[in-house]
Amino acid sequence: MQKINPTQFVIESIKNGTQTYFDRGLTKFTYYESILETSISSKIEFVDTGYRNNNSNTSATESDDTDIQGTEKVYLAFSDENGNKLNFNTDATALRIFRGNPVLFDTKKEILSFNLCTTEFLKKFITDYYVVGAYEGRISDSVNAILKSVLKTKKPVDIDPTINSLRFNGSIDWTVRDALIWLAPKAAPNLPSAKGKTAGYFFYETSEGFKFKSIDVLLDQSPKKKFIYTNTTGVPSGGYGKILAAPEFSSSVDALNLIRRGSYGSQLYVYDPVLDKVRPNNLTKEDQEKGTKKAGKTLPNFDSELQGTSSINFSYVDKGYTSPGKNYEEQLSRSNEENLIVTEIINQSKMRYQQLFAIEASITIFADLTLHAGDMIECHFPEISSKKTQIISPKKSGLYMIVDLCHYISTNGPSYTRLNLVRDSYGRRIT
Repeated sequence: MQKINPTQFVIESIKNGTQTYFDRGLTKFTYYESILETSISSKIEFVDTGYRNNNSNTSATESDDTDIQGTEKVYLAFSDENGNKLNFNTDATALRIFRGNPVLFDTKKEILSFNLCTTEFLKKFITDYYVVGAYEGRISDSVNAILKSVLKTKKPVDIDPTINSLRFNGSIDWTVRDALIWLAPKAAPNLPSAKGKTAGYFFYETSEGFKFKSIDVLLDQSPKKKFIYTNTTGVPSGGYGKILAAPEFSSSVDALNLIRRGSYGSQLYVYDPVLDKVRPNNLTKEDQEKGTKKAGKTLPNFDSELQGTSSINFSYVDKGYTSPGKNYEEQLSRSNEENLIVTEIINQSKMRYQQLFAIEASITIFADLTLHAGDMIECHFPEISSKKTQIISPKKSGLYMIVDLCHYISTNGPSYTRLNLVRDSYGRRIT
């Protein structure tokens, strides 16, 4: 059982900067992050009995502290029994109130609930932070410039270097979120043997900062933790955490979706405006598998009668439209270069995104503040067998990536973490 303790809970007034401490009144905190979301989010519930600023002997009136109206900064910090922390207690990381309502009100106390977001989340609605400039060079360098110079984030930024470059122009209605989600499927990782075989990134945020991460770099990580599901109260030695309830496998086999979405066979028709010709480009599972990093050993296999191209995509050679170069002379001299080599990117990224979600599972564990969306963990599930002694399932067990993570923190009892997991392949990869 894991106990999580709040070590700081402060609301700062927009009006005069007054900081009011509610540490004693905090009851629930729900925190969420996902590789499919560009911002973290949370919800907090606390009881206001009139005693504030950590003093249970001195009463306060409403006029003594902050008048909550929205966008106030909330400084939060939590710590578990092992000293692991979940902190939002600096000016850069503090969360902001954007929605809230009283849950219960009487003459002696008020229970309040607030939805919290980040400063960067609110910035996406302000045109001062829109992406309007021109960018050139490696995609990873452009992402770094957008986050630091346009969004002006002070949070840490973790970006996997890309092997490919791209020249593009912003727009007066283009948010940072729009720009980076547009760039993610066009990015290819700088990995040996990956060129032309794989592509696709995720842009997301965790409590550690912003991430622009390659699918294959994420899958190539060593597992951060190990968890096991058994029908006993204990766990074996070896540093395992316990999976508390039966895991939920939402899609261990979904052949229809995998085939329909072109997960293992895709064709791209590319129009070349210079030659005025259309040329096909095929990519099969076997071609792509040579350059990818997998959570397991092998991607799912279908009957040979049902293998082949199941998705057709269309694109054009960006040659002369957006020529790279810092001035007109350089752009003119490089006008015959492809701005984005679509035959090495489009099919590869579309297939890789679909493959990643071939196998999905959800588990619940005692709260673990060390885990984050994008981490790899190792899960051991029992084999379904008539034998008296069960062994580890070689099919379901192995490495999984955390897609979604939710901490349920309660000051009145145990706290839990819910994990939504995915993997692209079967079998146990040796780590």
